[in-house]
Amino acid sequence: MTLLEAASAGVVQGITEFLPISSSGHLVLLHQYFGFKAPDLLFDIFLHLGTVASVLVLFRKKIFLIFTKERALFGFVLLGTLPTVAMGIVLGKTLESFFTQPRVVGWGFLVSAVWLFLGQRFRHPQGGGLSAGKALLIGVSQGIAIVPGVSRSGATIATGLLVGLEGALAVEYSFLLSLPAIGGAFFYKVFLSKTGESPALSSFLGKEGSVILAGTLLAFGVGLFAIRVITRLVSKNKLYFFSLYLTLLGLLTLFLFGGQP
Repeated sequence: MTLLEAASAGVVQGITEFLPISSSGHLVLLHQYFGFKAPDLLFDIFLHLGTVASVLVLFRKKIFLIFTKERALFGFVLLGTLPTVAMGIVLGKTLESFFTQPRVVGWGFLVSAVWLFLGQRFRHPQGGGLSAGKALLIGVSQGIAIVPGVSRSGATIATGLLVGLEGALAVEYSFLLSLPAIGGAFFYKVFLSKTGESPALSSFLGKEGSVILAGTLLAFGVGLFAIRVITRLVSKNKLYFFSLYLTLLGLLTLFLFGGQP
């Protein structure tokens, strides 16, 4: 992996993880562009860790309150994480195969486009707070977003709006929900899977570690900017723009890769 490839992946990850346009789908297309024969899932998880770090920085006060005064929110985050864990366990091998199929990504983009449109069009006009039922439904949407092309932030934010969350709370809960999901994926890939087969891990521990670290740091820096952008756009009811973008990108992806098996 070259510095350009790692840096490009870091910028793409930082932008697309928080803007509701699917980081996993864009990384699959980026891998296709650079000619990778198979996705390096552990390297992608390192990039996700970069964006997780940006969540930790920007939401550090809220995270502190979760462990001190707002214990209910801690419970909602755990509850929302359960569907993602269940889907990862049951469909893990099948889901990993999707990362080599741009056609699946194309359909995922279209699903995200519809999801965002519905979230914007039918959002609750007054908003409201979290409950166990709402947290579980948003968690199910995050589980579905394991499929590349389906935006995790888009699915969770749109579902939050549909079940009646106020816009800022929908964004906040979406980002807090990313912490155990991505952290758990990283722990599994490093400690529980056959990491000896992973080019990313051996590279990170070897001479290419600085290249991978550069991509991760770029994902962190760009992620800080993207979080502020999506928070502002959700408050101004601008999700339609992302829905249009994903519709065009999904159709283009299916046109270019739809004939692949």
